Amino acid sequence: MTARNALLLLALAASAGCGSSAAKPDLGLVSPGGVAVFRGLTTKNALDPAHPYVAVANSGRDELIFIDALDDEPVLAPVVIRPLAVPTLPGEPHPTLLASAGLHDGQNADGTGLPDLLVVVSPGSSRLQLVATWDLATHVVQPAGADPLDLGALAPGAQVLDMIAVPVLEPGATAGTWQVARGKARVLASIAGGRLAVVDFARQADGSIAPSGTPALQDLGFEALSLAESPDHDRLFAATVDEVIPGSGVFGVGEIDTTGAVGSWTVRALDARVGTTLVAAAKVTERFVGVQDGDTFCVRQPGDPFCKAPNQDLRVYAFLDPAACGRTARMPCGLAVIDPARGGLMADPTGEMPYLAPMAVPSIPIAIAISGPPALPPTNEPSDVQLSAANGYMLLAPGSGQVKTTGVAVLASGDGRVYMVDLARWHIPLNASILRTSTRTSVTGGTVFSPSLVVPDPENPGKYLVKPSRLRLGLWDLTAWPTVTRPTAALASTSANMPRTVRVTPGYTATDTWTVLYQGPLPGLSARAGQTGATADGRLWLAVQTPLPRSDGSTQLVDVARLFDPSLAVHVGDIAQLAPASTVTACLTTDPDTETPSTTSYETRITAILPPSAAYPGGAVTLDETQLIDLRNPVAAERLPATPECIAALKQVAPAGNMLVTIRAAGLIAGGASMGYVGRPQLESDPTAADPFHLTYSALAPPPLGEDAISCPILPWPAEAYGPNAPAAFTACVDEACRSECERLVLARKARRLYYLSDRCLDIVDGPKASATKGCWVDWAAIADTLPDASGPIVSFHLGCGQAQVDANGDVVIDPRTKTVVEDVCTTELERDMSLTFITQSGIAYAYRGPTTGSNAASSFPVAAVPFDRSPFPGKQADGYRFFVTYSENFLLDMSPATAYSTSKVIR
Repeated sequence: MTARNALLLLALAASAGCGSSAAKPDLGLVSPGGVAVFRGLTTKNALDPAHPYVAVANSGRDELIFIDALDDEPVLAPVVIRPLAVPTLPGEPHPTLLASAGLHDGQNADGTGLPDLLVVVSPGSSRLQLVATWDLATHVVQPAGADPLDLGALAPGAQVLDMIAVPVLEPGATAGTWQVARGKARVLASIAGGRLAVVDFARQADGSIAPSGTPALQDLGFEALSLAESPDHDRLFAATVDEVIPGSGVFGVGEIDTTGAVGSWTVRALDARVGTTLVAAAKVTERFVGVQDGDTFCVRQPGDPFCKAPNQDLRVYAFLDPAACGRTARMPCGLAVIDPARGGLMADPTGEMPYLAPMAVPSIPIAIAISGPPALPPTNEPSDVQLSAANGYMLLAPGSGQVKTTGVAVLASGDGRVYMVDLARWHIPLNASILRTSTRTSVTGGTVFSPSLVVPDPENPGKYLVKPSRLRLGLWDLTAWPTVTRPTAALASTSANMPRTVRVTPGYTATDTWTVLYQGPLPGLSARAGQTGATADGRLWLAVQTPLPRSDGSTQLVDVARLFDPSLAVHVGDIAQLAPASTVTACLTTDPDTETPSTTSYETRITAILPPSAAYPGGAVTLDETQLIDLRNPVAAERLPATPECIAALKQVAPAGNMLVTIRAAGLIAGGASMGYVGRPQLESDPTAADPFHLTYSALAPPPLGEDAISCPILPWPAEAYGPNAPAAFTACVDEACRSECERLVLARKARRLYYLSDRCLDIVDGPKASATKGCWVDWAAIADTLPDASGPIVSFHLGCGQAQVDANGDVVIDPRTKTVVEDVCTTELERDMSLTFITQSGIAYAYRGPTTGSNAASSFPVAAVPFDRSPFPGKQADGYRFFVTYSENFLLDMSPATAYSTSKVIR
């Protein structure tokens, strides 16, 4: 009896003796890593040489674990104590990366039917380990002599960063065509040093798989962090944070043409505007934008879920480098869509931005995986026949309701969630409608604040009284305007009436708390450590920075605020407040009651903004020293100027730092707690004759060029890392016109689209849904006809000010009918720190999957993900497409975006 037959009999006996009442061993996962689906031979299905399994790199135990991909049951060891464990080779602990591929030489129409290639790699290693998927005694193949899979011989010191297994292409029968080679597969491994190792494998006469030929090396010129294959197998895509072509200045994804001889492959840069860390590729038919159903070149067929684009196009999906993207950076963060035909980012289908906005992801993804439609529809019902690869559709089931799409990606992310991406609509679907539910995009409340006033006490000289303010900010309610006798009667200032005065736009408006403040501190510039000194021509300068003495007597500047950076929006004319330390004795004042020296604060206006220098690497501002006023007295009219001795002392730079600094706006300033500075609104006495204050992308950066038409030489910030051109950039942008353009670019970037909608207001109908439907049309009256592709402001409002009337005695006049204060439009100057606040909600609640029971998702995170289609297998048609995801909390998640959250299965 051969060893193989003995193992076969043992496997059959074991499976026969394991009844349903037998206790099932758990997987014994410890710090699981990579995951792959492969076809092969195991004792669980000993008569099927190409049964599908999920391989998990059980890093904590230096082994591989196999799970049946059809029933989620583990492959058991001959002695049923725990699942079959396949140890990695000696000296190769903690397996992490897995890659598998078919050899396209099976008897089935799709080339399946024989075992697949499966390779594993340990972290920091250069050695590929081949798993014997063709042998019942599943094991890692131990080389007899020199290991042909040790890439260290090919590239000394190499470490594998990422790895995929792909088919091998051969020239087709027709010139210029290619076809998949039978009986071959290839492993592509990104290795440190900007190189790519290529190792070919071939089916042997006995059914095994072995390395074929000599491994080869391809120079890339950049470090590839993540690899993905084109669906046509003719190209490789590589994510990198480096320049794709050294010296080109292009960051994004490297596209490698793999049809030639290894070593001569060409690299093309796909411009994503910043570096990338993850990459995947798929062919997808996308939603067509810009035409209505029934148009001659976009006709929605009966039963189709959306108006489809005419072609299925190759798309590359890349997660942008979190260190290089951001709200005010050249690119917002998220999952970018790259069109290889354009050589860069996909065009914005709405025509507003110069590129399709990346899909925002709530957490940093660790892995990405993509699935197309399942081979077979889930049932034979006529309504579901189209849900298959043949008809191009698949199901996606977010909380907002099941939809049909043409491609789905999952992002296994660091917050413990697996986010689902609708590739046809360029978004992560939502758990509730962004237009029609209580959590829709909206303003949820607001309030105003007016500070009390300090005035001299007429009966007690030298003493002061505190009086309530007569002024208040508010938002003009234009819905009430035509019906009132005085404009101020339509000034909203409460949670009840402010929401209807602010215009928001779904897909643009973020969840935030917005504040309009008079002479308020600029964001990030309140109570910061600072220094002062004198310029070469004797002017008083102020910088926000902290000097730290070094042991050699020199000074290191830390906590530097980039006052020259337009992102901080410092303007000439703004107010600088300084609180010199007690060591600046010339600026101390004498307390009249105790006759002891005490510290005080001063303020004055900013007269110029200075570019960075060695003394102030973030730039500085010059101050009007003639207007430097001591703030000790609470009444502005009674404040005294700083002494000449104090000003002279401030011009002497103190190595240890000498003050706290706050920079305030000259007038009104608007911003969000998360968004930061968004502009400087103006009061409107007649809102019907004025444009509202708004933060709108298209108004700041008109299409088609959008933000790319705005030039600013100091964005991104030209720090020392930018080299010798930085001084020229600084000096080129000291005038008001340049700085104004720079600020416009900053605001345009903040106003970019957050989300591509697919919702629209439904037709108004009679019946139980009529009121909700009509409400949608009322809420979005300004844009309803252009949904889901409408654009608009993040926020827009008319700002006003009311001034309470007083009688002859100075008492506030109360309207006896409404019991409210009678107001007029403000005629006096606003009071510092008076403010108005309102709150917005985005309506964006991303759908996701995760462990439903037996796991604390907050303390666990997904590690790797792989797709699998069960539909072609007998009895599994309804299971459709799925994803297997390993989790750091020692389990495997089996989930399908096509089904409800509760159907996700935790396998331990």
